[in-house]
Amino acid sequence: PAQASLSTESLNRQTQQMADNKRARERTSGEEEEPASAAVGARTSGEEQTEAPAASAAAVAAEDDEGPLCRYCFEGESEGELLSPCDCKGGQKWVHLHCLRRWQRMVLVSQPTHPAFYTSDARHHTCGVCAAPFTCAPPTRHELMSSFTGPELGALVDAGCMIGAHAGFSAELSRSLGSMSEYVAEESSYRHWIGGAYLITETAAATPDLTFSLQSREDIALLCSNLGEGDAFQGPRGVTLRLAARGALSPPPEGEEAAGETVRGRLARLEQRALVEPGAVLPLDVTLLKEPAPDCGEDHITAVNLTRIVPQPSLRMARPVEAAKEALAQRFPQVDPSRVRVQHYRGGPCGSGEVACCIVTGGGSAGSSGWSVAEGIVAALELAFSRATPRSTEQGEFVCGQPVQLAGLVARPDLNDALGIALRFDESSRRWLVRLADGDGKALKPANLRPLSEAQRGPDVLIFWGDAQWSRTQLLGELARGHWGLCRASAADLVAEPATRRDGLEGRLVYAPKTEMSEAFLTAAAAQMQAERERRAREEAEVDADADADADADVDAEASVQEAAEAAEQGGGSAYINSLITEQGGGITE
Repeated sequence: PAQASLSTESLNRQTQQMADNKRARERTSGEEEEPASAAVGARTSGEEQTEAPAASAAAVAAEDDEGPLCRYCFEGESEGELLSPCDCKGGQKWVHLHCLRRWQRMVLVSQPTHPAFYTSDARHHTCGVCAAPFTCAPPTRHELMSSFTGPELGALVDAGCMIGAHAGFSAELSRSLGSMSEYVAEESSYRHWIGGAYLITETAAATPDLTFSLQSREDIALLCSNLGEGDAFQGPRGVTLRLAARGALSPPPEGEEAAGETVRGRLARLEQRALVEPGAVLPLDVTLLKEPAPDCGEDHITAVNLTRIVPQPSLRMARPVEAAKEALAQRFPQVDPSRVRVQHYRGGPCGSGEVACCIVTGGGSAGSSGWSVAEGIVAALELAFSRATPRSTEQGEFVCGQPVQLAGLVARPDLNDALGIALRFDESSRRWLVRLADGDGKALKPANLRPLSEAQRGPDVLIFWGDAQWSRTQLLGELARGHWGLCRASAADLVAEPATRRDGLEGRLVYAPKTEMSEAFLTAAAAQMQAERERRAREEAEVDADADADADADVDAEASVQEAAEAAEQGGGSAYINSLITEQGGGITE
């Protein structure tokens, strides 16, 4: 992965050159051969990509004189160790491992990133020429995707980071949305992605097993019929699912009649028993083990969109909030319920009819990011009411979790007008610990804080209906295509108005480098944005030049006026000033 990738065009040129050299040496008894084609290349979606046997023609000829050559790059051991990964002979026998990995990477280019649509590609495991399995284990899909994005970007796929939609990606989705019928556009998920700014709320490791309940005898019979050798069957994306000997399917004690039977046999016996005593068997909890065990690429990533606020919540959204506030007002009589501001958001396309999670501004610890994630409306409002409870007479008009603005700082005037979130009040120092937009923490007196607005006099509760979900590998694939960028989240992302949150990520987002995975329209969009920046820079330079010219003219004019004044003092004033006005074209008005 550390070596520079070979483009298809470069390989084609090398192959053609080797074939030409072969004909020049006239080692083929004068027979004309067709030019060899490259063994590596990315093809359009739907085409089968194979290693072209014709590429070996040039390699065979060169190998006679130069020794073994890699069938991909046509270089020898000077470029790395050569190995024979399959049963191919002659010029197809030898490869560099990094060249083979490069070819396996390019297999992914035409595949979708969503795990429901990609499959385990045989070309990662099997030679396309001799059809023998590769002797070297292929890299995982996660490893291949990571090679496109780099480790730095992969490290940002973590809770507390922001996922921002690329401007070109949003523009392309907007164009596609505009071409849809009204019904199709309404059913589309594009609006969730356009201009999206997603806060990652959770990263969960993939579980190595699946546990579920069989509710009927028919369910048991269906599972039993699918089990093959080794009590297993083939699941999606090449994963083997093996029925575990757990619970009711555990092996019986030795010496009993059923001892030694397979797990499938025990399941079939329970199926028969369910005919007579369904209540004694159903529901039946079973566990399927994944083989191979999932790696970190199967980690579950959950995020919510901070930009799609619901301006007028429905009764279904508002009623739980009103009921919870009414109940909490009895428990926290010292809290004015109006100080807890509640906002509803369309969090994402997954489970959009249910509350996915809530975010409450504030946090008691010095290491707090400035917000907390809560499950459910009641838990979030209870946390907000707790933070809105005054705890000291010296904390001023502010409460924990309240967005604030800094003011009146003498030692650090550069921080005046900066935005932040009040985390907690330290009674010993009589100062508020404030998390600023840049992530820094400051201890400030109440006199140096201002409420951000009349509507924000306490902690904010952001309720998200639905969310967005990816596997880690899937998200890396979308990052590799250039659809999204990543950066660390900050308090500013929650303090800012929803419509400005995506723009607030500009200059902070990190995008994947341009590779074979990059979308063409995003590359074009980046070029257009660069051209636009250069145009604006030229305009600004021209404005600055005009301003400098005007300033020079003003200096000349002031000098002329001064000269005229001195002449007037010497007695010939009026005519001399009139002559200067004529010279300046009327530019001197007084």
